Amino acid sequence: MKKKKKFLTTKLSELMEAERDDTNLAEMIDTKIQLNFEIKKDEYYWEQRARLNWLKFGDKNTAYFHSQATQRKRKKSDYQAVK
Repeated sequence: MKKKKKFLTTKLSELMEAERDDTNLAEMIDTKIQLNFEIKKDEYYWEQRARLNWLKFGDKNTAYFHSQATQRKRKKSDYQAVK
């Protein structure tokens, strides 16, 4: 995917620098469409990978925050018992 995006980006920059005629403009539009498609494909891949990781490993932060709340609750109950 990276090679194709890099190729399309290079091609687009070359087309932007070249003289503007009908053929060049049509090729520029086609290249932009292809590049946008590759970018969306890449974003979709990372979105799927993130979802897979979340399903696989779960929300690790939840355990952390739960333990913090439990510790805070214990400290409060110890403090109240001392009073």
